[in-house]
Amino acid sequence: MLSQDLIWQSHIKQMKKILLIIIK
Repeated sequence: MLSQDLIWQSHIKQMKKILLIIIK
């Protein structure tokens, strides 16, 4: 259960980075 949450958080971090790059 915890591992899934960690993976989800890491995915969100990657998505945010990609979004920031796209916005720029």
